[in-house]
Amino acid sequence: MSDTQQKEAAKERKLKEFQNKLASLTFLVPACGSGNFLTETYLSLRRLCNTYWDGKGSG
Repeated sequence: MSDTQQKEAAKERKLKEFQNKLASLTFLVPACGSGNFLTETYLSLRRLCNTYWDGKGSG
């Protein structure tokens, strides 16, 4: 395996680890409200994921 292939494989592993970490997150809102906190949390995570996956983690 060439150096470039090793770097790509390492990058893919890190991306998968990041994806698994995001998938394991749990959020608890101890207040009864409109759910705005959860909505904003979801939107922020989606933006983070989209940014990360669009650039394949570079940046």
